[in-house]
Amino acid sequence: MTNDNTSQFTLVEFGAAWCGPCRAFEPVMHELATRHPDISIKKIDVDQEPDLAAEHGIMSMPTTLVYRGDQLVDRIVGARPLPMMEAALERHRESAA
Repeated sequence: MTNDNTSQFTLVEFGAAWCGPCRAFEPVMHELATRHPDISIKKIDVDQEPDLAAEHGIMSMPTTLVYRGDQLVDRIVGARPLPMMEAALERHRESAA
């Protein structure tokens, strides 16, 4: 799942195909992409990109990194419900204004 529109925010989800919580989180990320087409969403499989996961200090999955431009502004560990993910985005939108 990738939404490659030029955007202010990028969400990078680190997970794995075998990770149950990651699979459960998939519909939340899909709904975020649908509701927020202005946000770029990337998915990284830690088994395919172990060096990238290590570089970002990924210890639990799923972990979603929230970037505003090139700056990391949030790290959300675990599968969170849609309202919590949207609240985090809104909080960062407000702080950017």
